Amino acid sequence: AGAILPPELLSKLVVYHIEEKMGHDEDSDDDTAVALSPQEQKIYDAIQESLPDKQETYKDAHVWFQNRIRLPQVTLDQLTLIPNNNNGNQHAWT
Repeated sequence: AGAILPPELLSKLVVYHIEEKMGHDEDSDDDTAVALSPQEQKIYDAIQESLPDKQETYKDAHVWFQNRIRLPQVTLDQLTLIPNNNNGNQHAWT
């Protein structure tokens, strides 16, 4: 058995992941968006509707706005870790 993520943290991770897939990850050199699943698209649309004007991402929103956005309820049923050898680091995981 492992540690349990708090529900709010797990929800934020899901939103960050969706935004990254949509090409909103400022740390990435690749700005190409990936198709979202229907569930991910529903979450993305709900978050976008909740953001103030001129605010593109939840991640970049002020904490005051983040605290007022209703995040999706998320459960973690399965976690798959894949070794990421692209960085030359043997201990990197995706």
